[in-house]
Amino acid sequence: MPLSPSDIAVIQQLYAAYNYAADSGDGKAFAECFTSDGILDIDGMTHLEGSKALSELFQGQPQGGRRTRHVAVNILVDGEGDLATGRAYLLMVGTSTSPATITITGQYEDRLVRTAEGWRFQERRCTFDKAAE
Repeated sequence: MPLSPSDIAVIQQLYAAYNYAADSGDGKAFAECFTSDGILDIDGMTHLEGSKALSELFQGQPQGGRRTRHVAVNILVDGEGDLATGRAYLLMVGTSTSPATITITGQYEDRLVRTAEGWRFQERRCTFDKAAE
């Protein structure tokens, strides 16, 4: 059975929860966006697996006055039953300066799974856009 509109809404809330947890430095909430064996690959530079590694990534951020806002836009979700895929564009907004500036753009490619706790990222791959040469 295809995903219901309520499944899609819950998954979109998961995307928002991920962003808020990352930006606020809440490592525990960040890790809870993933399955316990979840994977996050950031542009091939950082590869994290499991709740402990995921919670440590943003725990205590922002540091040294560095402030960012993760923004996921054009979220596209598809799936059936307890499995889904998701895609979204990433905008990273630096808020340490005035005016705020977009510092990174990219794309998320996600595999999601419905767990007893709700929808979670099983694997999330973030690829940054490269400057044109």
